[in-house]
Order: sequence, then C-alpha cells, then structure tokens
Amino acid sequence: MLRTRVSIIAGFLGAGKTTLLNTLLRETTEPLGVIVNDFGEVNIDAELVCGQTSVHGEVALHNGCICCTLRGDLLTAVLSLIRRPQPTRHIVIEASGISEPAAIARTFIDPRIADLVELSAVIGCVDPAELPTLVGQDWSLATTQLRACDFVVLTKSDASSQGERSVASALVRTLSPQARILESSFNEAPTAVLLGAAGLWTPGRIARARPANDPAHVHQAGEHAHGHHHDQHAHLFETWTYRTTDPLSAVALRSALERLPHAVVRAKGFVHIGEAPQAKLLVQVVGSRVEFRHHPNTWEGPPQTELVFLAREGRLEVRELEGTLDACRYDPRAPGKHYIDEMVGHFSRILDAAPNHGGTR
Repeated sequence: MLRTRVSIIAGFLGAGKTTLLNTLLRETTEPLGVIVNDFGEVNIDAELVCGQTSVHGEVALHNGCICCTLRGDLLTAVLSLIRRPQPTRHIVIEASGISEPAAIARTFIDPRIADLVELSAVIGCVDPAELPTLVGQDWSLATTQLRACDFVVLTKSDASSQGERSVASALVRTLSPQARILESSFNEAPTAVLLGAAGLWTPGRIARARPANDPAHVHQAGEHAHGHHHDQHAHLFETWTYRTTDPLSAVALRSALERLPHAVVRAKGFVHIGEAPQAKLLVQVVGSRVEFRHHPNTWEGPPQTELVFLAREGRLEVRELEGTLDACRYDPRAPGKHYIDEMVGHFSRILDAAPNHGGTR
C-alpha cells in the first residue's frame, strides 16, 4: 500500500515558517495537503497559504497546545486528507512557533495511522538575526525544536548579513549536527531538496522522539480551566485577540506596536486602516520588529481589524493593551502637516512591501 508522506515545518516564533511554506507551494508542481497550526483563535497563517494552486487540501488547527489538543486534532486532520476520494499523497504540516516537532512526530506511531503515513522529514526554520539573541525559556524551546530537525533552513537570507548567517550556522551545527543547513529568501527556497526527502524517520526513530522539555502550553488570556496543572509545562503562554470594525490609523498603530511591553513575544493579524480603507494589511510583530505588508486578498465581508497577541502567561495586561489600540482609531480631522509627512513615508514602506515592489520580510 502506498503511504502518504508527511513533512513537518517547525521553528521558533517569527522564524519564517509561513513564508517558507508559501515559497514551497509556489515552486512545486506536486499537489500537497497542508495543515496549518497557529497559536490564537484566529488562524492567520492558514489564510496566508490559502489560494495556492498546489494546495490539494487544507486544514487549519487553532489554539495549538500540544499537551491538550494538537495530537488528537492533528490525527483527525491527517486522516481527513488521506481518506478523501482523491487522497493526498504528501502532507506538509506547519507547526506553531511554540510546538515541539518531536512531540508532533510521535503522533505518527498511533496504530490508526502508522500504516497509512510515512514521516519523511522535519524542516526547521531559523531567523539568522534572531537565533543568537534568544535567552532563557526562548532559547530552550528553540534549541529543542532544532534538535529534532533533518534540515535547518536559514530564512530571510535576503534580509540578513553574511556574518549573521555564519553565526547562526555555527550554532545550528552545534545544536543539531545531523541536520543539513540550507538557506531561503522571500522568493526562493531549496524546494526539490526539502519536498523530495523521504524515509528519514523510521518507526524506531519516531518512538524515540521525546521532547527534551515539558511541552509548551498556550491558552486564552484569563482562561485557566484545562484540567491539568500548569507546573507540568516548561513554557507557558497566553493569547488574546483584538478586534474592531473601526478603521485604525496606520501611523498610530505602528507606533503603538513598536512600544509593546516585553511580555508580548509575538503579534500578527490583518488590519483595516483609515488612510486606505479598501486595503487589507498584514501586520507582523516579532520582538521590536514591526512589519506592515499589503495582502493581495480582498476583505470577505465588512473590513475589520483582527490582531492576535501571544505573551508570557500572567503578564498580558489586556485592558491596558486594548486601551492603547483603541487610541489608534483613525480621525480624519486630526492629521496636520507633520502627521501627513509621516504617513507618506509610512505608505512608501507599505508599497515597498507590496508584491512586485520588493519590500520587507
């Protein structure tokens, strides 16, 4: 019986997993099943990969918490793709930035699926500029992810220096000596190598694939009833989603996101701005780096802002953050010359990031 191949894309928060997945989907002629796991109630990453012609079937997994829901949901998602009338023969799983690939790999020794799928490879993503700066629990989680990888892709090669890539490569060789190190950019990836890998994970290796630390855990801000004790987990996060149908000021929002509290480790979402009401902007925040990018898809229904925030557990001041974001509402009467000058510069950056304009990553 021909088994369905499975590839896992993993990596720390903001490492470039979705960008790599999109590049693979653009460059391959092979029909792929895609499973996207995100940490919030709005699966931003799933929307970013939809519409690719190579996607043979797609499943979005929300609120990824490996200890509580991901294994069962992942098993169901894989089975749904391989039991279709025209079954998927290759599935790519994009894990959330707090997931451990070794724990995901163990899903594939489940007797309900073991004879149906072959775990081909684990692909890790590394932002060369970010990896050397990680400390504490972030470093522990990122290195745990890397140790399970067969390939490690240094992403954003067009936005990092040769020195940064050399330092990151040296760290990866120390942490994951068995992994093959490759590079990718916003528009180019070693697609044939990454998707052509097969047979790298034997049943014995899967059985031995145990996370080095207790799994990460993420829940909605203010929600604690999961039926287990949090001291089981090494990495505790909480997530919160900001929504509004009121247009926001792009300039004011950028300023607010650049001054987020240190407890916030990641934010992303789609934004409705007053300066360009019909535009759908993708916002990505990793640490102190804020990126605005034009999204080619139009709004489905009335425009609205949905921003998902991930923070250390117990340190997310929701009311304060909500007030800061509410204060970014667009007021067409407010600007003034200084505001307009700043806005013009801001939209130049948006245009630079739009398709065919070669912007930020």
